[in-house]
Amino acid sequence: MLLSIIIPCYNCESNIEKLLLSIKEQLNETVQLVLINDGSWDATHDIITKFTSDNPSIKIKYINSINQGAAKARSTGLNYAEGDYVFFCDSDDMISANFISVFTELSNDKPDMIYFCSTVLDSQGNRFKKVHFPLAYIESNSNEVFNYLLKKGLWTAAVWTYIFRKDLVLKSGAIFTDRKVHEDHLFTLRLLAGSEKISICNSELYFQNVTSGSLTKSPKKIDYLTERYKSYKEAREDIIYKFSQESIVLYDRWSMSSLLQILTENKKMVFQGIMHTAIYRVLWKEKLVILDFVKSKVKKKSRDLRAYPNRGNDANLLISHFH
Repeated sequence: MLLSIIIPCYNCESNIEKLLLSIKEQLNETVQLVLINDGSWDATHDIITKFTSDNPSIKIKYINSINQGAAKARSTGLNYAEGDYVFFCDSDDMISANFISVFTELSNDKPDMIYFCSTVLDSQGNRFKKVHFPLAYIESNSNEVFNYLLKKGLWTAAVWTYIFRKDLVLKSGAIFTDRKVHEDHLFTLRLLAGSEKISICNSELYFQNVTSGSLTKSPKKIDYLTERYKSYKEAREDIIYKFSQESIVLYDRWSMSSLLQILTENKKMVFQGIMHTAIYRVLWKEKLVILDFVKSKVKKKSRDLRAYPNRGNDANLLISHFH
């Protein structure tokens, strides 16, 4: 088996059939589908069982479990994956019509990881680049890939932005942390750090659907912010000797940017955060990193501040609180 596509499913009745049918159109005998129903209470289970019974020739492993969260669902999927390579696909999203054929061609070079271009689609039909590579090439230095993505503002730990060799999981010690959110940071960073050959693909192979009710767009609470910070500290301590100092500094800035963005997109949290003991300690402890992040933004072209005036004002509010 060449590739296992793992799809954790939770209350995804509105999209899962469309996703499965699109994958079916390009499946061949070298691809396995691993579907994990993570305690859905809608029609997800019925849709999957019907698809499975209607397509007996497709290699499908279906696990119907109680709700355990994304981390355990993905780990369960890995245990049942028979492919040399693994790809995690979110049940709300879509892959391109040539996903498997492009992967098959790239796998001939036997890379540890395959990074490809992905696009975000919102409910208004707008398209935004998630990850973008202008050229296709093979990279043997994982730090170069990490550095490039951070510098271009394209870094994400999302597991659907790449395909990886299954044996790399054991080799690199990649694990999903037991969190409700941001559980994939260590997994992605360890895979990347352990890769000796990375295929960079400039084809658009994945489409992330972002709706108003999705986790990406939904209002966040203080606990979400603290979990985000914990995942950052956990990951940073793990990678400090695996990537260059420049990349670590860029990762610090990216993490602080993410934290500030969560605050500014949930404006009630700005003052709640300052008054919240745990968040106050985070902001105070990381004030130098935050200041470094702000300074790095100021050094960039002034159009960044003009394009996001509110974001800049909110960031200044937070920084000035610690002067």
